[in-house]
Amino acid sequence: FETITSLNGTEWFVNNLDTSNTWKLTNLAAASGSTSIMIDNFANTINGKDELYSRAINLTGATNLSINFKYAFARRDTSNYDKLQLFALTTCNSSPIQRYSAIGSALETTTIKTTAFYPTSSNDWKSVSATLPSLFLVSGFRYKFVFTKNGGNNIFIDDINI
Repeated sequence: FETITSLNGTEWFVNNLDTSNTWKLTNLAAASGSTSIMIDNFANTINGKDELYSRAINLTGATNLSINFKYAFARRDTSNYDKLQLFALTTCNSSPIQRYSAIGSALETTTIKTTAFYPTSSNDWKSVSATLPSLFLVSGFRYKFVFTKNGGNNIFIDDINI
Protein backbone atom coordinates (compact mmCIF):
# COMPACT_ATOMS: atom_id res chain seq x y z
CA PHE A 1 0.00 0.00 0.00
CA GLU A 2 3.06 2.21 -0.15
CA THR A 3 2.19 3.66 -3.57
CA ILE A 4 -1.42 4.79 -3.01
CA THR A 5 -2.78 7.80 -1.16
CA SER A 6 -6.47 6.90 -0.94
CA LEU A 7 -8.67 3.83 -0.69
CA ASN A 8 -11.30 5.56 -2.82
CA GLY A 9 -9.38 5.99 -6.04
CA THR A 10 -8.45 3.99 -9.12
CA GLU A 11 -7.02 1.00 -7.20
CA TRP A 12 -9.54 0.53 -4.38
CA PHE A 13 -13.08 1.37 -3.33
CA VAL A 14 -14.44 1.32 0.25
CA ASN A 15 -18.09 0.46 0.85
CA ASN A 16 -18.84 1.60 4.42
CA LEU A 17 -22.08 -0.29 5.01
CA ASP A 18 -22.50 0.76 8.65
CA THR A 19 -21.26 4.40 8.37
CA SER A 20 -18.90 3.75 11.30
CA ASN A 21 -15.10 3.32 11.26
CA THR A 22 -14.06 1.69 8.00
CA TRP A 23 -11.00 0.63 5.99
CA LYS A 24 -8.25 3.24 5.90
CA LEU A 25 -4.56 3.50 5.09
CA THR A 26 -2.26 3.49 8.11
CA ASN A 27 1.44 3.81 8.83
CA LEU A 28 0.98 2.54 12.42
CA ALA A 29 1.72 -1.06 11.40
CA ALA A 30 2.67 -3.08 8.32
CA ALA A 31 3.71 -6.64 7.56
CA SER A 32 6.33 -5.16 5.21
CA GLY A 33 7.13 -1.63 4.12
CA SER A 34 5.54 1.17 6.11
CA THR A 35 1.85 1.17 5.14
CA SER A 36 -1.07 -1.24 5.46
CA ILE A 37 -4.84 -0.93 5.68
CA MET A 38 -6.86 -1.19 8.87
CA ILE A 39 -10.21 -0.77 10.53
CA ASP A 40 -10.11 0.93 13.91
CA ASN A 41 -12.48 -1.67 15.30
CA PHE A 42 -11.46 -1.11 18.93
CA ALA A 43 -13.12 2.32 18.83
CA ASN A 44 -16.33 1.03 17.19
CA THR A 45 -19.43 1.14 19.31
CA ILE A 46 -21.69 -0.66 16.84
CA ASN A 47 -21.60 -3.98 15.06
CA GLY A 48 -21.51 -3.65 11.31
CA LYS A 49 -19.86 -4.54 8.04
CA ASP A 50 -17.33 -2.91 5.75
CA GLU A 51 -16.15 -3.88 2.26
CA LEU A 52 -12.96 -3.09 0.37
CA TYR A 53 -13.09 -3.71 -3.40
CA SER A 54 -10.12 -4.01 -5.74
CA ARG A 55 -10.06 -2.42 -9.17
CA ALA A 56 -10.87 -4.62 -12.17
CA ILE A 57 -7.91 -6.84 -13.05
CA ASN A 58 -7.37 -8.61 -16.36
CA LEU A 59 -6.61 -12.27 -15.62
CA THR A 60 -7.40 -13.53 -19.12
CA GLY A 61 -4.98 -16.26 -20.14
CA ALA A 62 -3.59 -16.77 -16.63
CA THR A 63 -3.43 -20.20 -15.00
CA ASN A 64 -3.10 -21.54 -11.46
CA LEU A 65 -3.51 -18.24 -9.60
CA SER A 66 -4.05 -17.48 -5.94
CA ILE A 67 -4.70 -14.35 -3.92
CA ASN A 68 -2.15 -14.09 -1.13
CA PHE A 69 -2.31 -11.63 1.73
CA LYS A 70 -1.35 -11.12 5.36
CA TYR A 71 -3.58 -9.92 8.16
CA ALA A 72 -3.25 -9.19 11.87
CA PHE A 73 -6.09 -9.26 14.38
CA ALA A 74 -6.61 -9.62 18.13
CA ARG A 75 -9.87 -10.24 19.91
CA ARG A 76 -10.80 -8.06 22.89
CA ASP A 77 -12.32 -11.00 24.80
CA THR A 78 -13.57 -14.53 24.12
CA SER A 79 -17.10 -13.34 23.27
CA ASN A 80 -15.92 -11.50 20.11
CA TYR A 81 -16.96 -13.04 16.81
CA ASP A 82 -15.55 -10.61 14.27
CA LYS A 83 -15.22 -12.12 10.80
CA LEU A 84 -12.92 -11.53 7.81
CA GLN A 85 -13.95 -12.80 4.40
CA LEU A 86 -12.39 -12.65 0.94
CA PHE A 87 -14.70 -12.86 -2.08
CA ALA A 88 -13.92 -13.13 -5.78
CA LEU A 89 -16.09 -11.59 -8.52
CA THR A 90 -16.02 -12.11 -12.27
CA THR A 91 -17.37 -8.58 -12.91
CA CYS A 92 -18.27 -5.56 -10.83
CA ASN A 93 -21.93 -6.60 -10.56
CA SER A 94 -21.55 -10.38 -10.41
CA SER A 95 -22.40 -12.48 -7.38
CA PRO A 96 -19.37 -12.72 -5.08
CA ILE A 97 -18.02 -16.19 -4.31
CA GLN A 98 -16.27 -16.68 -0.98
CA ARG A 99 -12.62 -17.76 -1.18
CA TYR A 100 -11.62 -17.31 2.49
CA SER A 101 -13.36 -16.85 5.84
CA ALA A 102 -12.24 -16.75 9.47
CA ILE A 103 -14.33 -15.87 12.51
CA GLY A 104 -13.78 -15.49 16.27
CA SER A 105 -10.81 -17.44 17.61
CA ALA A 106 -9.97 -18.72 14.09
CA LEU A 107 -9.45 -15.08 13.02
CA GLU A 108 -7.06 -14.03 15.80
CA THR A 109 -3.36 -13.91 15.04
CA THR A 110 -2.22 -13.15 18.58
CA THR A 111 -3.52 -13.33 22.12
CA ILE A 112 -6.50 -11.38 23.43
CA LYS A 113 -5.75 -7.66 23.85
CA THR A 114 -7.87 -5.49 26.14
CA THR A 115 -6.31 -2.31 24.71
CA ALA A 116 -6.21 -1.20 21.08
CA PHE A 117 -4.21 -3.77 19.06
CA TYR A 118 -1.36 -2.77 16.75
CA PRO A 119 0.89 -5.55 15.42
CA THR A 120 4.48 -5.08 16.52
CA SER A 121 6.22 -8.19 15.18
CA SER A 122 6.05 -10.53 12.19
CA ASN A 123 4.54 -13.15 14.53
CA ASP A 124 1.40 -10.98 14.78
CA TRP A 125 0.64 -11.51 11.05
CA LYS A 126 -0.98 -14.54 9.41
CA SER A 127 -0.39 -15.43 5.75
CA VAL A 128 -3.37 -16.57 3.68
CA SER A 129 -3.47 -18.08 0.20
CA ALA A 130 -6.82 -18.48 -1.58
CA THR A 131 -6.93 -20.25 -4.94
CA LEU A 132 -8.72 -18.75 -7.93
CA PRO A 133 -10.53 -21.36 -10.03
CA SER A 134 -10.52 -20.86 -13.80
CA LEU A 135 -13.98 -19.20 -13.80
CA PHE A 136 -12.29 -16.11 -12.28
CA LEU A 137 -9.58 -15.83 -14.92
CA VAL A 138 -11.42 -13.10 -16.85
CA SER A 139 -10.75 -9.51 -17.90
CA GLY A 140 -13.05 -7.93 -15.27
CA PHE A 141 -11.93 -9.91 -12.20
CA ARG A 142 -12.28 -8.16 -8.84
CA TYR A 143 -11.95 -9.23 -5.25
CA LYS A 144 -13.25 -7.76 -2.04
CA PHE A 145 -12.52 -8.06 1.64
CA VAL A 146 -15.49 -7.96 4.00
CA PHE A 147 -15.00 -7.38 7.72
CA THR A 148 -17.93 -7.99 10.05
CA LYS A 149 -17.52 -6.18 13.37
CA ASN A 150 -18.66 -7.84 16.55
CA GLY A 151 -16.99 -6.16 19.50
CA GLY A 152 -13.40 -7.11 18.79
CA ASN A 153 -10.22 -5.20 18.12
CA ASN A 154 -8.36 -3.54 15.24
CA ILE A 155 -7.69 -5.49 12.03
CA PHE A 156 -4.88 -4.92 9.52
CA ILE A 157 -4.27 -6.26 5.99
CA ASP A 158 -1.05 -6.00 3.99
CA ASP A 159 1.01 -7.61 1.21
CA ILE A 160 -1.85 -8.51 -1.15
CA ASN A 161 -0.59 -10.33 -4.24
CA ILE A 162 -2.12 -12.34 -7.07
